[in-house]
Amino acid sequence: MSEEFGVKGKRIAFLGNISHKKGPMLLLHACKAIYDYDNEFTFHIGGAMQDPRFAVYFDTAIPELGLSDAIHYYGFIEDSMKWMEDKDFLLVTSPLEGMPVGVLEGLQCGLTPLIYSFVGAKGLYPPDFIWITLNDLVEMVKGGPREPQIFKDFVKNNFSQASQFEKLDKIVEDLLEDVENIQEIAQPGTVSCILAVKNGEKTIKRALDSLLKQTKPLEKIIIVDDASTDG
Repeated sequence: MSEEFGVKGKRIAFLGNISHKKGPMLLLHACKAIYDYDNEFTFHIGGAMQDPRFAVYFDTAIPELGLSDAIHYYGFIEDSMKWMEDKDFLLVTSPLEGMPVGVLEGLQCGLTPLIYSFVGAKGLYPPDFIWITLNDLVEMVKGGPREPQIFKDFVKNNFSQASQFEKLDKIVEDLLEDVENIQEIAQPGTVSCILAVKNGEKTIKRALDSLLKQTKPLEKIIIVDDASTDG
């Protein structure tokens, strides 16, 4: 492997368009922590610079951190899996993610993951994929790249098309079971009317017609005659 690509076993890839969503400040400080441990490590950043403010930050911070010879920026990557073929680690510094596609691609390439404990990460990956502090990160790197097949198997067992269909089937089965267990919905409540009448011979028909035209049908109409003396 040519020196352009760094020392074998010490090449760390970062894949993602550079914006606040990818934690670019944490990214550079993570690189600094690893470089301070061993300055043979190189860092390979692939992704479009989506926020010009971070371009200015990179131009300023990288020399100040002493990383000018260690960081290599490639811009937008067309074929990400091919680009990752000669890398050893995959670094993630996002504060919040869904399911980063680039991470799955890196795992499928056999790269050893260095995934920051973003919100939701612990529900997606095993604990030994994840770091919280920079000290944690350096300790993970000290162990060197792990067996690539571990990560390829992780993708196959958890994110293959077959496993996704199995999970969808389980969701559908659970929904159907919930429907079967739903108790019968109670019938809507009913409304009745009690009408007290005294000598209402001339008005009772109009009152009854009005009651029968209500928007909610009446279950019963009860008329109570209060000792009427008319018809």
